[in-house]
Amino acid sequence: MTSTRSAYRVAAMLVASGLAHLVVFAVVGGPWEGPVSWRKPVTFGLSFGLTPGGVTIVVSVLALAVAAFRARHLAPDLRLAARVGAVTPAVAMAFGGLVVAERGGTWKLAHGVAMRGVLLLPAQAWALSLTTWSERHRTRTVALVSIAYCAPIAALAAYNAFV
Repeated sequence: MTSTRSAYRVAAMLVASGLAHLVVFAVVGGPWEGPVSWRKPVTFGLSFGLTPGGVTIVVSVLALAVAAFRARHLAPDLRLAARVGAVTPAVAMAFGGLVVAERGGTWKLAHGVAMRGVLLLPAQAWALSLTTWSERHRTRTVALVSIAYCAPIAALAAYNAFV
């Protein structure tokens, strides 16, 4: 079993524990506030469950980005798409942090657009591999599409920074 799977299992068990305590509170009743209350096992179970789950997601995205930058076995166009596509979720997580910090804020659109790069750019490179274009032409096309994809993200970030 991988450490990622283990972390997700621990997170799931803690969240399940918090939810189980919430069900018991709903059925049995009792105080929600005070020194002996149901609030503590519910909130600790949920928050301690979400923490390793969130950390595992962040570490997995960063590991994906590192793997994409080390990938030498991929064709140049797919390697470029994988690299740009692997960086966009990290950018999206940064925007997501700003969304949370501002309690909604204006970063939602930049966050949403950046999240899709990990899927769109490699899919576009794969689709280009089905054509008869040369490797050089496909790589240039992937570079242009990557620039066209990242430009709105950068524009949204600049707009949000100054608004």
